[in-house]
Amino acid sequence: MSANRSRAFLLSSAVLWLLGATFLFVALAARKDGLLHDKAISTTLFRLHDIAALLAALAIAAVAWSLRGAAIRNGGNSVAWLGAISGIATAILLGLPFLTGASDMLYMLPQGGIGLGLIVSCARNSCGLGTSARVLGFISGAGLVLIAISFVMIATALGAPWALADARSLPVAPADLASPLNHYGHRVLNAGTLLGIPTYPAWAWLASRAFRRIAAG
Repeated sequence: MSANRSRAFLLSSAVLWLLGATFLFVALAARKDGLLHDKAISTTLFRLHDIAALLAALAIAAVAWSLRGAAIRNGGNSVAWLGAISGIATAILLGLPFLTGASDMLYMLPQGGIGLGLIVSCARNSCGLGTSARVLGFISGAGLVLIAISFVMIATALGAPWALADARSLPVAPADLASPLNHYGHRVLNAGTLLGIPTYPAWAWLASRAFRRIAAG
């Protein structure tokens, strides 16, 4: 796959990710401030986030898959496979709430694989990323890994980690469970969200400049 096509997928993932993040933060802020008294509006915003994030995850998978050649030249394609599989798994789990009523937290786990792939890619720097892009990649990747860790903590506290068939099988809403593990899990989630979500679009834009140099060269 050409560098131009990889760059197009990368920029698409950035736009879709930013759109999803906007829906997510608006919904969370409004819910916290009591502005969304209509539950239907809140649910719609979260589902719009899910759709945008699903498409972004597929675009990330396409970017990772397109980098297999560069990965092989730099000692293996395991990172490309990790990014592609994690992106596809994230997209599938984002789609489950629409199909089965599954928990809308499930995608947080494979999202950590995207973060890990991002960290390793920036460490290997097979695409000639600049310092700013690599630093942002490390920060965003670490945030996504923290989100995955928070999912494990919250799901363990709930005692119903997967809820693939029906989220109503959860004993209590995740945010309402009075548990130290759940409390700290949500703190980790907040930290990971602030670190990982806003920084990815900026990283993708900077990384796209490296793709442009490759295409021009």
